Amino acid sequence: MRGRLFLVQRDPELIAALNLLPGAAGGYARLGQKKKAIAALIAWFVFLIPPSCGVLSGVVSIIAAIDGYWQAQQLKSGHPIGQWTWFRKHL
Repeated sequence: MRGRLFLVQRDPELIAALNLLPGAAGGYARLGQKKKAIAALIAWFVFLIPPSCGVLSGVVSIIAAIDGYWQAQQLKSGHPIGQWTWFRKHL
């Protein structure tokens, strides 16, 4: 299968589910937003430490899931997204 371009499945529900998993970065990585994935992963780990003890990590995951869902919706409707586009914004 040399020379073929494989299209990554960008299903909004899948992206949201991946961003809800610990680390909050899988969906962003799948969308090609690598820098945003790294930032979400760092924020998730930072908020694991006391005094929040993981509560804020859960908030990061929820926000990342909502953002990932809306970004995947933009791609699904044919709009390009950038590394740092958020929620319903696109290029």
